[in-house]
Amino acid sequence: MRGLLTIVVSVALGAPAVAQAPVTLASTFEAGWTSNVSENEDGAGDVFLRQAHDLSIQGMIGQMALRGGLQVEQTRFGATPIADELSVTAGLEAGLALGEGAALRAGYALSRDWSGGSLDLADIPVTISNSDLTHEALAELTLAAPGRALVLGIDHIQLRPGLSRLDPLPLPPQKLAPDAGLTTFRLDGEWALGAAATSLARARAFVTQVDEDERLSFLREPADGVQLAAGLRLGSGSIGVEAFGGVDLVWPRTAPERLQVLPHVDVSAEVALSDRRSVYLRGATGVERLKPIDNVAGATWESELGLRADLPEDRQAVLALSHNRETGLYGAGWSSRTEVSARFTTPLFHQLRLTLGASQAWLDSGAGVVPVSRLGATLTASI
Repeated sequence: MRGLLTIVVSVALGAPAVAQAPVTLASTFEAGWTSNVSENEDGAGDVFLRQAHDLSIQGMIGQMALRGGLQVEQTRFGATPIADELSVTAGLEAGLALGEGAALRAGYALSRDWSGGSLDLADIPVTISNSDLTHEALAELTLAAPGRALVLGIDHIQLRPGLSRLDPLPLPPQKLAPDAGLTTFRLDGEWALGAAATSLARARAFVTQVDEDERLSFLREPADGVQLAAGLRLGSGSIGVEAFGGVDLVWPRTAPERLQVLPHVDVSAEVALSDRRSVYLRGATGVERLKPIDNVAGATWESELGLRADLPEDRQAVLALSHNRETGLYGAGWSSRTEVSARFTTPLFHQLRLTLGASQAWLDSGAGVVPVSRLGATLTASI
């Protein structure tokens, strides 16, 4: 769990001009218990309190549409204050309609995260306090016409870990991870094949950046790559499906001859069983380059299967099973997380909603399975 204080400004392209920017506020308060705060074999149980606030402001400046926001999220534990977390994010995103069927979007965001943890070093308990920065930027051009659309974009994310304090060791603050950046060049297209079918295409190029001195210090090798995929979107009656299939090409920056070709799959589907019940499925492969488990690149798999029931009086129940896994492509190492979760949401009054949730997770990284249980009650309000 983590805390977050976020400022985000984004664009609603094509939004109508308004005399005064509308303001909305959504707040969430969650109280609960987890059986394993650190989610490792030595983790202890504790109670927690999490709060999140999302203030949004939107409007127009000339022909430019803007939406701004402030989010606050913080998690605190009862008996394990070292695990308390907080993050701050500030951002700006702006969009402009260039003409019929053409729109431009660009943005930037900055995050600072505070987190903590502990480890045993030669039988000495050590607490670790971290403060990290994350930069994110995007630029995107959308070209649309009846029955087809093309999106060209560039995304960049930069991780800048700060100095960590290791108490009670008599050491100055240490940097425990390297700076790492990832730039993604993307091209997405879609063409309508009929009233219920659309063909899809996706192309990505990935460039990972790690400073030369930190490559040596942290034994970190950046990996670049390309992703090519084609897909289909189907929607007819009670069934909706979007599926991609293709390849991921991955190679270390200094050893391109070690190219690996991986199958790429990205599927989401939902089937209505009745007017109020539906089953959904999501599954996707990918490649982790920013924080890979083997310090080069990791093959990932994310999947979720769920049953959703819309109950009378605007209540909802969801039961889900998920499985996530990462395996090192150029070195030893793997980790997985399998989780069963259930939640029930009901309105209380006006814009206030209550969600009761429970989950059971099993974490494994080769050293044994670590079970993690979680119970929580969440109040959500918006104005």
